[in-house]
Amino acid sequence: MYDMALKTRFCVKCGKETKKLIDGLCPDCYFNDKGIKIPRRLTVQICQRCEAIKWQGLWTKSEYDPEYYLNQELMSKLKIPAEAEIEEVKILKLGKKGEVEITISLLGKKFKQQKQIALEILKGTCRNCSRHMAKTHKVKIQLRTEHNSEKFSRDVLDFSKKYQSNILKFEEQKRGVDIYLSSKEAGKHLAYELRKKFNCKMSESAEQYGWNKSKNRPQARITFLLKTRKS
Repeated sequence: MYDMALKTRFCVKCGKETKKLIDGLCPDCYFNDKGIKIPRRLTVQICQRCEAIKWQGLWTKSEYDPEYYLNQELMSKLKIPAEAEIEEVKILKLGKKGEVEITISLLGKKFKQQKQIALEILKGTCRNCSRHMAKTHKVKIQLRTEHNSEKFSRDVLDFSKKYQSNILKFEEQKRGVDIYLSSKEAGKHLAYELRKKFNCKMSESAEQYGWNKSKNRPQARITFLLKTRKS
C-alpha cells in the first residue's frame, strides 16, 4: 500500500524524496528489489505434418504462429510485483539461449528488462496424424531411462535429427521417448547409434502386420527396446 500520510517521503534505501512509496521504497528501489521473475524454459509443440499447435493440452489449427503461443505462455507465468502491470512482452530471440524483453508499469513509471530464457518450438505429431502414421511405420525405437528422463528425451531427439527424413513421429513417454521410422534400414542404424551413444542395453522384436502380395511374404515391423545401463 502507498504511504500517503505525508505529501512527500524519503526512500529508506536510496534516500530519494518522492510522493510515492511502496513499503518505504521508491519505485526504482522497489523494482530493483522485487524485479521480474520468469521460467527457465518454455516450449510449444507443433505437428510436423499438419502444423497444428498443441495448446493447453489440445491440438488445434490456428492462424497464429508458435511464437505467439510462447508469448502467451510467458505472460501467464511472469511474476511481477503485485502493484505492477504488464505493458509489453517481446520475444527477441528463440532457442536454448533465447531472450525476451518485458516492460511493466509501476506507480506510473515504466521499467524495461531483458532476460534470458530457453524458448523452444518442438516438432511432434498431433493425434490425427499419429493415428494415420501408426499404420505405416516400419521401425519403432523405445528408449527408457531411470534418471532425468526429460533431459534424456531431449538429448535423444537432438541426436536423432540427422534421421529426420525417415522419422514419422516422436512420442514422449513417462521414462523416455518412442521414435517411429518409415525405413527399416534407417531405423536399425539409428537404434545401434543410440545404443552406443547413450550406453544402452538393447533387445529386438518383430511383429507381423500384413502380407506383401508381390513378394508373397509377411510384412513385419521391428521394435528396438533400449534401456540405459545403471552407472
